[in-house]
Amino acid sequence: MHQKIDKERVADDSPTLTAGTLRGYATMLRGCSRELSRIGPPSDRLRPVQESAKKGCERYDAGAKCFADAAEIGVPIAGTAEERRFDRAIDCGFNEPGEGSRLLAEALIKGEQVKKATAPS
Repeated sequence: MHQKIDKERVADDSPTLTAGTLRGYATMLRGCSRELSRIGPPSDRLRPVQESAKKGCERYDAGAKCFADAAEIGVPIAGTAEERRFDRAIDCGFNEPGEGSRLLAEALIKGEQVKKATAPS
């Protein structure tokens, strides 16, 4: 899941920021929570892994909300309060997924630790 999301990650793209592009980013970032829900509840030993992954997905969701908010604003007039709101939303949209990625990497490490701990000797 982590590799898939990072592969499609917004920060790697640099198209024009249209309302449609921003909505597309929001949809892509929400994919983390959808994928985690699709996997279903974890076993007891994988609960800490799932908790870290959930926190990461929540950061992706926060970025998705920011991009959706920016799409709602549309193209603001320079120097207005709308432009400042738009700029904050865009910054949030690009920054939140970075923290989400870090948390998903942490979940991956925890998963590897669980795997090693339960592997036959």
